[in-house]
Amino acid sequence: MNKSALKHYNRLKKSFPSEKMEHAAFDEMVRTYANICSEEEMLQEFVDKHGTAYEVENRAGEKLWKLYPQHNMLSKLRTQKNTMFGRLIKYVRDEEIQDDGEDLLR
Repeated sequence: MNKSALKHYNRLKKSFPSEKMEHAAFDEMVRTYANICSEEEMLQEFVDKHGTAYEVENRAGEKLWKLYPQHNMLSKLRTQKNTMFGRLIKYVRDEEIQDDGEDLLR
């Protein structure tokens, strides 16, 4: 876990009930969510600095615009983040977590 992810993890850990954080599977999901938040920050910084696309020239001399892979990665990551956040909130509300944590993955 990098410094940014650790910062997110510590912030998230404080915001969730301690009895939920004591469950290993829930804690692992919070760690994963923190890593996603950190990666999202890095990708967003890249997109902010370089934009979403770059110009290339094909063999015929025509100019084309291609999306940076980071733009697509950012989009996919945000979908994962929203899904993960929904799962975390679902169990923070009132649902019990099974001992093996399998229900967190559904």
